[in-house]
Amino acid sequence: MLIDISGTNGDILNAAGLLGVAIILLAYFLFQTEKVAKDDIKYLLLNLIGSFLMIISLLGFFNLASFILQLSWIAITIHSIYKKVRKNAGS
Repeated sequence: MLIDISGTNGDILNAAGLLGVAIILLAYFLFQTEKVAKDDIKYLLLNLIGSFLMIISLLGFFNLASFILQLSWIAITIHSIYKKVRKNAGS
Protein backbone atom coordinates (compact mmCIF):
# COMPACT_ATOMS: atom_id res chain seq x y z
CA MET A 1 0.00 0.00 0.00
CA LEU A 2 1.50 3.29 -1.10
CA ILE A 3 -1.13 5.56 0.43
CA ASP A 4 -3.02 5.19 3.71
CA ILE A 5 -6.47 4.09 2.53
CA SER A 6 -8.27 4.43 5.82
CA GLY A 7 -11.33 6.64 5.61
CA THR A 8 -11.70 9.23 2.87
CA ASN A 9 -8.44 8.40 1.05
CA GLY A 10 -9.67 4.89 0.34
CA ASP A 11 -13.01 6.19 -0.88
CA ILE A 12 -11.33 8.64 -3.25
CA LEU A 13 -8.94 6.01 -4.63
CA ASN A 14 -11.77 3.53 -5.05
CA ALA A 15 -13.88 6.16 -6.82
CA ALA A 16 -10.97 6.98 -9.15
CA GLY A 17 -10.61 3.30 -10.05
CA LEU A 18 -14.33 2.84 -10.63
CA LEU A 19 -14.47 5.97 -12.78
CA GLY A 20 -11.48 4.69 -14.75
CA VAL A 21 -13.22 1.37 -15.39
CA ALA A 22 -16.40 3.18 -16.47
CA ILE A 23 -14.46 5.39 -18.90
CA ILE A 24 -12.61 2.44 -20.45
CA LEU A 25 -15.87 0.51 -20.80
CA LEU A 26 -17.49 3.57 -22.39
CA ALA A 27 -14.63 3.78 -24.89
CA TYR A 28 -15.02 0.09 -25.71
CA PHE A 29 -18.80 0.44 -26.09
CA LEU A 30 -18.40 3.44 -28.41
CA PHE A 31 -15.87 1.50 -30.48
CA GLN A 32 -18.03 -1.64 -30.70
CA THR A 33 -21.10 0.38 -31.72
CA GLU A 34 -18.99 2.18 -34.34
CA LYS A 35 -19.49 5.60 -32.75
CA VAL A 36 -15.70 6.08 -32.72
CA ALA A 37 -12.88 4.63 -34.80
CA LYS A 38 -9.76 3.01 -33.38
CA ASP A 39 -7.70 6.09 -34.24
CA ASP A 40 -10.31 8.64 -33.13
CA ILE A 41 -8.70 11.00 -30.63
CA LYS A 42 -11.80 10.75 -28.39
CA TYR A 43 -11.39 6.98 -28.17
CA LEU A 44 -7.68 7.27 -27.46
CA LEU A 45 -8.11 9.93 -24.78
CA LEU A 46 -10.88 7.96 -23.06
CA ASN A 47 -8.52 4.97 -22.85
CA LEU A 48 -5.67 7.12 -21.58
CA ILE A 49 -7.75 8.87 -18.92
CA GLY A 50 -9.41 5.64 -17.79
CA SER A 51 -6.09 3.83 -17.40
CA PHE A 52 -4.55 6.78 -15.58
CA LEU A 53 -7.44 6.81 -13.09
CA MET A 54 -7.06 3.08 -12.53
CA ILE A 55 -3.36 3.55 -11.78
CA ILE A 56 -4.29 6.22 -9.22
CA SER A 57 -6.54 3.68 -7.50
CA LEU A 58 -3.63 1.23 -7.41
CA LEU A 59 -1.73 3.61 -5.13
CA GLY A 60 -3.89 2.34 -2.30
CA PHE A 61 -4.94 -1.06 -3.61
CA PHE A 62 -1.78 -2.25 -5.36
CA ASN A 63 -1.97 -5.24 -7.66
CA LEU A 64 1.07 -5.91 -9.84
CA ALA A 65 -0.86 -7.58 -12.67
CA SER A 66 -3.32 -4.71 -12.90
CA PHE A 67 -0.49 -2.16 -12.70
CA ILE A 68 1.35 -3.82 -15.60
CA LEU A 69 -1.86 -3.98 -17.64
CA GLN A 70 -2.61 -0.30 -17.08
CA LEU A 71 0.96 0.80 -17.85
CA SER A 72 0.82 -1.23 -21.05
CA TRP A 73 -2.57 0.28 -21.94
CA ILE A 74 -1.16 3.77 -21.41
CA ALA A 75 2.00 3.06 -23.45
CA ILE A 76 -0.02 1.64 -26.37
CA THR A 77 -2.43 4.57 -26.26
CA ILE A 78 0.37 7.15 -26.17
CA HIS A 79 1.99 5.40 -29.15
CA SER A 80 -1.32 5.54 -31.04
CA ILE A 81 -1.76 9.24 -30.24
CA TYR A 82 1.81 9.90 -31.41
CA LYS A 83 1.15 8.08 -34.69
CA LYS A 84 -2.07 10.04 -35.21
CA VAL A 85 -0.39 13.38 -34.53
CA ARG A 86 2.47 12.56 -36.93
CA LYS A 87 0.00 11.43 -39.59
CA ASN A 88 -2.06 14.60 -39.24
CA ALA A 89 1.07 16.79 -39.31
CA GLY A 90 2.08 15.18 -42.60
CA SER A 91 -1.31 15.82 -44.22
